[in-house]
Parts: sequence; C-alpha cells; structure tokens
Amino acid sequence: MNLQTMKVSMPSYMAEEFEQMEKITEPKTKKMRRYSLLSLFMLPMAVFNIVSLVFFSETMPVLPVLLFSAAGAVALALQKEVKVLLKEVQELMVAYMKERMDKAAEMNPMRLNRFKTELEENPNQSVKVFAEFLEAERKWGEE
Repeated sequence: MNLQTMKVSMPSYMAEEFEQMEKITEPKTKKMRRYSLLSLFMLPMAVFNIVSLVFFSETMPVLPVLLFSAAGAVALALQKEVKVLLKEVQELMVAYMKERMDKAAEMNPMRLNRFKTELEENPNQSVKVFAEFLEAERKWGEE
C-alpha cells in the first residue's frame, strides 16, 4: 500500500503531516524510482544478450559481450544505489518524525519518549508509530 492510498483513508490532520514528510523525501524518492526503473530494464536485457551471445553464437563476439557486461554492472550498481537511497529516505522520515514529536511540548514527556524509542527500535514501523503519535497528540489536545 502506498502513501497516496493511505492518505485517502486517514484523517486530514494525519494526511497533512504525511504530505509535509513527502515534500522532504520527494527528491530522493524520485531519484530512487528513476534508478530502479532503469536497472529493471537494463539488467534482464544485459543477461539475456550475454547468454545468447555466449551460448548460441558460433563465434565469440568479445566487444558486444563486454558492452552488455558493463550494462549489467551499471544495472547492479543502480540497484545498490536504490538500496542506499531507500535507507536515506527512511532516515529522513524518522528525523522528520522526531522533529515533529519535539514540537509536541504539551504532551506527556513519558509518552512522548515511548514514541521516540519505538521509532528508534523499529524504523520499519515508523509510519505506524507516527500515526499513533498523531492520534495520541490529537486526543491529548482535546482533553
């Protein structure tokens, strides 16, 4: 489930916060999608052509094999970069969430620390933890 479909089913105060987070991470996610798409096309093309040239060609054309090998290496490097960018996006999101939690000064400090430690311990569950924090903050403000 992506963020756009989640925003449809979430309350407006949560959607606003996630839009702010999306603005911060957008440049890296665009780059990540571009690299991912490019490597998605390059790697199978390179592997298919190398296999067909090596095993089904009567003569061993060295230059095309080298070129397709280079294309495959670039595709693998792009996939590695996508993983690095994904980690950076997660770090940006967690940093934004922590910064936003620091702005919630009126909330109980013990509860706030619990949300922060959950973010640090489970960065893969950060969106869920942040949504819980926003809900708790809203309820705390109503009391």
